[in-house]
Amino acid sequence: MRHRPPPGADGWLDGRRDATLAKLSRSAILWIDGPPGAGKTVLAVTLLRARPGKRLWLRLAAEDHDPNHLLEDVIMALHGTGTGPGGSAHAGSLTHPGEEIANLLAPHAPYTLVLDGADVLGECTGFHRLIEHLATACPADSAVVITARMPPPPSLERLRMEGLVDRVSWNDLRLSSDEAAGAAGTILPPEDLNPEAVADALRRSRGWLAGFRALLEAEAGGCGTLGSLNRYLEHELFSDLERADRELLVTLAVREEVPRPVVEALAGPEACDRLHDLARQNRLIEWRGDHVVLHPQLAACLRDLDREGLARRHCRLGDALAAAGAEAQAVEEWLSAGEWSRSGEMIARLAPELVRNGEHPRVRDWLRRIPEGSRPVGSRLHLWHALALVPEDAAAAYDELVAALPALHGNGDYSGAALAWAGLVEQAWLRWGDFSRARWLLDVLDELGPQRIEELEPSAAAQLSAAALLLIGVIAPGGHRGAAWIAAAERVVRLSISDRDRMRILHVLLVTDVWVYGNRVRATRTVEQGRIAQVRGRLPPLQEQMWLAAVAGYQLWFDPDPHAARLTVESALRRAEEHGVHLWDFQLQALGACAALRSGDDHLARDWVARTRLTTEPGQATDASFQAWVCGWTLLRGGDVAGAAGIAEEAWQLIDGRGPDNAQQLARLAVARARRRLGQHRTTLAEAVAIDRVARHRDMGLYRWLARLTAAQSLRDCGRHRWSDRLLEQALVEGQSQGYLCIPWCERGELEDLCGRGVALGVDIRYLCQLARTNGLDDWQPPPHAPASGWPLRLQALGVLRVEGATGTIRIVGKGARLLRWLAAAGENGIAEADVLDALWPDAEGDRARRAFDTLLYRLRRRLRIPDAVQLRDRRLTLNTAACRTDFGALEHHLKAAMNGSLTAWEDALELAQDSGVEAAHWPPPAGPRLRRRFHDAVDTMVHRLAAEQGQDAACAAASRALEIDPLHEPLCRIVLELARARRDRELAEQAYDRCRHALAREGKGEPTEKLRTLYEAIRQAVC
Repeated sequence: MRHRPPPGADGWLDGRRDATLAKLSRSAILWIDGPPGAGKTVLAVTLLRARPGKRLWLRLAAEDHDPNHLLEDVIMALHGTGTGPGGSAHAGSLTHPGEEIANLLAPHAPYTLVLDGADVLGECTGFHRLIEHLATACPADSAVVITARMPPPPSLERLRMEGLVDRVSWNDLRLSSDEAAGAAGTILPPEDLNPEAVADALRRSRGWLAGFRALLEAEAGGCGTLGSLNRYLEHELFSDLERADRELLVTLAVREEVPRPVVEALAGPEACDRLHDLARQNRLIEWRGDHVVLHPQLAACLRDLDREGLARRHCRLGDALAAAGAEAQAVEEWLSAGEWSRSGEMIARLAPELVRNGEHPRVRDWLRRIPEGSRPVGSRLHLWHALALVPEDAAAAYDELVAALPALHGNGDYSGAALAWAGLVEQAWLRWGDFSRARWLLDVLDELGPQRIEELEPSAAAQLSAAALLLIGVIAPGGHRGAAWIAAAERVVRLSISDRDRMRILHVLLVTDVWVYGNRVRATRTVEQGRIAQVRGRLPPLQEQMWLAAVAGYQLWFDPDPHAARLTVESALRRAEEHGVHLWDFQLQALGACAALRSGDDHLARDWVARTRLTTEPGQATDASFQAWVCGWTLLRGGDVAGAAGIAEEAWQLIDGRGPDNAQQLARLAVARARRRLGQHRTTLAEAVAIDRVARHRDMGLYRWLARLTAAQSLRDCGRHRWSDRLLEQALVEGQSQGYLCIPWCERGELEDLCGRGVALGVDIRYLCQLARTNGLDDWQPPPHAPASGWPLRLQALGVLRVEGATGTIRIVGKGARLLRWLAAAGENGIAEADVLDALWPDAEGDRARRAFDTLLYRLRRRLRIPDAVQLRDRRLTLNTAACRTDFGALEHHLKAAMNGSLTAWEDALELAQDSGVEAAHWPPPAGPRLRRRFHDAVDTMVHRLAAEQGQDAACAAASRALEIDPLHEPLCRIVLELARARRDRELAEQAYDRCRHALAREGKGEPTEKLRTLYEAIRQAVC
C-alpha cells in the first residue's frame, strides 16, 4: 500500500490536469495542500498517470522523518530492487548532498515521484532539507509532487521565488461546476443524476470534494450517509484537537462567521492564535479579514455533535457578541437560545435606532420570535412591534398603536405613549394622505401636553414634538395650541438629541412655517439650523430628500432667486435616484416646475410636466393641490384658460374637506385665479373672501396675503377702485413686513399693473422690485417719478448733496459725498472703477489706491445702511435703482414726458430743478450738461404749447420760471423778451434782461450779446 497509488479520477479532472501539468513542467516540485477530502490525492494520481517515464508513489509515514531512510527508500523504489548503483545511500554521509543526489537520480530520468501525506512529518527540518536537495537535483524532464494539509514551509520560499517550487492551494482544489458534474457521474448512477441536486451540493459544499460526495450520496440514499461524513470529519479533523479548541469550534459553529473580538471574548486572545494555526493546517477553517469562517458542513457536523447543548452555546455566543459590541447579532443568538427576557431588553434598546434607519423588518422578525405573552399590550416590545409592522401591514400597525397608546399612558410610560402617538400621526398621513380621521388625537395630545416635554426620553420628545407640529399645522393651525407646541419644539431642538431627530423637528418646523403659517423669519432661522445639523451628521436618503423638499419650498416662497429652488430640487431628485427613494418625487417635481414658472421660463416648466409624473393621477390629497397649482399654471401660461380652470376645479373637488388645510387653500386659490381669468370677477371675489376668512381664523398668513391680493384685483375688475387700492396697499405692506414674494398664477401684465399701482400707493420701491423679479419680471424698473416716500434711499445731487434714508437725513462728506454725487449723475451706465481710483487718489502708488477704495466703499455702504445701495459689477460702480431714487433720474423722466406734451411732468420738472438750489449751468457732469440741453428743448416745447392752448400769460409765467433756473442761457432770455414785447410788459423785460446780464457778469462772461441788447432796447423804446 505504501507504493501503490489509490484510484484516480475517471476523466472529470482532465481540464484541471492539463493546467496543473503546465505548472509541473515549469517547476521541479509541485506542492498540493488542502483539507482532508479536498481532492489532493485524486489530483496527484491523475498527474502521475499523465506523466511519461517512471512513476513512483510513496505514502509517507511517521518513520520517514529520517531523511536518510526516506532517500534510501526513494532510490530503491526507482531502481526497482535493492539499492542504487552506488550501493546504499545515506544523506548524512554525502559530502555535497545536492550534487550526489543528482548523480543518484539522473540514471532514472525521466521520472515522476509523488510523496503523499507530508503533513504526518509535521515541522520536520530534515524532510524540508531533503525537499530542497530534490528541487535542485531534479532533472528537467522529471518532477516531484507532494501532497499535504499544510501549505509549503517558509524554508521553501526561496525556491518558490526561483521557480523551482510551485503550489496548488485549497482554493485551487475546489470543484468547478463542470468538474462537479463529471464527479457526480462517478458517484451516482445515471438514472439518479439530478442537475439541480448537483448544483445544490456544490453550493453547500463550497467545492469540497468529500462534502460534495457525501451530500450527493445522502440525496440519493437517505441522510444516513451524512453520518459517515461526520465520522470522517471526527476522525480526520477533530481526533487530535484539544478539548478547549473543540469546545470553541462547537460554539463558533452556530454562526456563519464570527469576528475576532467575539472569539477573544469567548476564549481569550490566545484562542485566535490557535484558530490561525488550525486554518493554516487546512481544517476547513479560514480567516476572512478579521472574521473566522467555518466550512458549512464542518459547522453542521459540529452542531450535530452537541445538539443537546446547542441552546447553551447560542446563549454563550450571544453574551460574547454583546460584550464585543455586536448587539444585533447577540439578539439573534439569544432568540435562538430562547432567552426572551435578555433578547427583549436588547431589542427595546436597539429598536429606536433600527426603526429610524428603516430596518423595520429586522425588528419585526425579532419580535415575532418572542411569544406574545412576553410582549403584552402596554409594553415597549408591543409598541415596537406595532411600529415595525408599518411597512408590511399599515392597518394592523394602526390597530396595535391604538391599543398601545392608552395602555402605555395608563402604565405611566409617557415616553412610550409619546412614541405611539407620533406613530399614529405618521400612519394617518401615510394611510389616507390627510388627518381628517385623526382629530381625536388632539385630545390625547392635550393630555401629554407640551409642558412635560423635557421629562420625556430625548428621542420620544423629538418625535412627539415633530408629530404634534405636523398634526396641528395641517388641521388646527390657529390658536394657542400651535404657538405652545412651536415653542416646545424649539426647546427640544436645543436638547442633547441625535442630529436625525433634530432634523426631523426642523423639517416639520420648516414645512409648517413655509406652507402653513408663512413665517419667513422663523423659517429662515430653521434653514440655518438645519444646514448646520446636515453638515454635522449624514442623513438617511429619505430624510435628506424630505429636508431638501422643504428647503426648496422655502426658496420658492421666500428666496428672491428661483434658480436656487430649481438647483435644490434637481439635487434632491438626483439623490433619490441614487438611493431608490421616490416617496417625495411628486412634490419635488411640482416644486421644480413652479420654480421654472416663477422665473418666467414657460418652456422649462412644460418640460418638467412632460417628463415627470405630474400628469398622472395623484396618490394623496396634497399631491392633488400641487398638481392643480403646477399643471393649471402651465396651461394658463400657454393660453389655455379653460383647461387651467378645469384642472383647478377637479383638484378642489378632490381635496375639499379631506386634505390638509394648506393644501385645500392652495387648490382653492388656483380656482379663484382661474375664474378671474375667465372673467368671473364676482365669483373670484367671493372665493378670495372665503379663503381670507379661513386663513385669518387659522393663522395662515401666507394664504391670507394671496387671498387679499386676489380680492384687490377682483375689486378693480368690478370697478371698485378705491376699495381695491386700499386693500392692495394693506396687502403689499403686509407682504413686505412678512417677506412674502411668490405670487402663483400671476401673469406678466397683472404683475406690471400690480407693481405700478404699488408705486402710486407709495409702497416701498425696493420691495416692489423684489416682487417683480421674484415672479419672472426681471426687466421691471420703478419709474423715477415715483413718490419719494416709496424709496428706502433718496439722493438730491443736482445741487448740494443731500441723502434721505428711512430714519432721516444721512450725513455724507468728503470723498464719499463726491463719489455718491458722481454716481447719481452717471445714472445706469455707472463709472469705471479705474476712473474712480484716478479721480479720488491721483497720487497714490501701487495698491494704496485700491485699499483706500475698498475702505471707502465699505464705509459708504455701512453709512447708507443698505448693503447693495452701491453695486460693483464687472469693475463698474452703479447705484441700485431699486433702492435709490436720484433727482437726476426723476428730472430726466419728467423732461422726457414734458417734451411729449405732459403739463404735469413739466410742473414736476420745474419744481425739481428749483429745489436743487443751483442754476442749470452748474448741474454736475456727466449727466448735468445733457439734462440742461433737454431742459432747453422742453422749454421751447412747453412755451409754444402753453401760448397756443392757454394764452400769453401762461407761456410767459413758464418761461420766466425757466429763466430763473438757467439765467445764463441767452436764447431762453430772448424767449421771455419776445413774450414781454407781445404783452407790452416793460417790467418783465427789464427783470429778465437784468437777470441774464447779472448772471453773465457773475460768471465772468461779459455783457449779453449784441442781438439780445438790441432786442431789449427795442422793447424799452416801444413800451413807455
